[in-house]
Amino acid sequence: MDEVTLSLAEVRQWASRTLNVLEAWGHKEISVPLGLYHFMDPTELWTMPAVKPVVGDSRDDISTLREEVLRPMEDLVDWHSLQHLIGILSVVASQITPQLGKSA
Repeated sequence: MDEVTLSLAEVRQWASRTLNVLEAWGHKEISVPLGLYHFMDPTELWTMPAVKPVVGDSRDDISTLREEVLRPMEDLVDWHSLQHLIGILSVVASQITPQLGKSA
């Protein structure tokens, strides 16, 4: 499988640009449902197993990320923080996706 090395600075630039675009389109705040949602476990992204639903919890994602912002970086687990952020970004995307009846 081909691969490419990405700098976190570039990923941060993409994230910032994407959030700036959302704001430019009028999404200063987005109401998100609190509760369970489905997502794919990152360890299964390249194996394509018989997909079994994995569940995340937006309420837990939000509370964890709010707590982690206040904690020293040395106390955080990088993959764990990233998973919570991915969960929230997925939930936000679900709320502005046109096919789901939301306006982009």
